[in-house]
Amino acid sequence: MLFLGRLPGTLVAAYVLMVISTDQLEIMLGVTVLAAVILSLAKLRLAPTSLNLFIGGFISGVTGTATGIGGPPIALLMQDEEPESIRANLAAFFLCNRCYFIGRTSLFRTVHNG
Repeated sequence: MLFLGRLPGTLVAAYVLMVISTDQLEIMLGVTVLAAVILSLAKLRLAPTSLNLFIGGFISGVTGTATGIGGPPIALLMQDEEPESIRANLAAFFLCNRCYFIGRTSLFRTVHNG
């Protein structure tokens, strides 16, 4: 569900990047990081249900594509899991993201240059 949420999040981020200024992007980055820190310190615990994983993946897609920091939403969802589970899930999630990124970048370069 993480990866399925990330796909539409990436599209939203692409649109956001087209319509906001660099200053607004810097503010978005700062607010995103501060929100993650505050949520973590507040001891807010979200169970990694399918819906929460989809939403976390979506937020990760937006923040990861727009600012390059897509990990905090996922870390917040996984913070109470067993360390082995966290490592396995994050490794699979980021591997899928890299494959998607490589494919997407290759496609857009082909379309743009072709």
